Amino acid sequence: MQHVAVAVVDPERDADLAALARRLGLRVVGEPDAAPCTLARDARGLAFIIRDDTGTALVRIEPEHARPGLRRSTSLIARAVGGARGALVVDATAGLGRDAFELAALGYRVVACERHPLLAALLRDAIERAGAGIELHAADARDVLVALPRDAVHAVCLDPMFPPRDKRAAVRKEARLLQHLVGTEPDERDLLAAARACAGRVVVKRPRRAPPLAPDVTFAVAGRAVRFDVYVSAGARTPAR
Repeated sequence: MQHVAVAVVDPERDADLAALARRLGLRVVGEPDAAPCTLARDARGLAFIIRDDTGTALVRIEPEHARPGLRRSTSLIARAVGGARGALVVDATAGLGRDAFELAALGYRVVACERHPLLAALLRDAIERAGAGIELHAADARDVLVALPRDAVHAVCLDPMFPPRDKRAAVRKEARLLQHLVGTEPDERDLLAAARACAGRVVVKRPRRAPPLAPDVTFAVAGRAVRFDVYVSAGARTPAR
């Protein structure tokens, strides 16, 4: 992460950013500068400023929990997750929080895991700004999952990184940020195994035409660009979809 800088503009206001930079051994700058990727705070909260040969982009998590018209019947992830309001769902690859915010808005109790400390800081800031009831763990999801009692978790959701097919500018900016910070995820099958050991229902987001992570998919919920592969263990309930 040595190509990442942290901007500490106001030492009193940004004391948490300075502490994060010290903990991670990152360069501290007084203003967002020409580093390839800079974490900074402005009046609207935390954001990443990314500079590369394609230009400059700003990535900030804008919680989508209040989108009008959000219903379980039209939400692909809700159809895949099933279960009742208040059911505990673990988003094991929270990233920029899109799925976690949607699940929380739909009435699930959400535990989100993000092991990259800078992404976790960005996500925590968004959760606090939104007042969303999401429990965030800045840790490897495998460590979180093993500590949860199996009968307490309704479902675990996984979103292994893949090249985005969506052509929207916001999605392209998010993909650039993830490339700068984390690159690829080499342990997606290990994470799937840990999720299946924790919950009787595991939901994996995939590109619509990509192969599944494991062949024994119980059913899938497909949209135009992505699909959700659902793995239901023997004895676990499979709600109507």
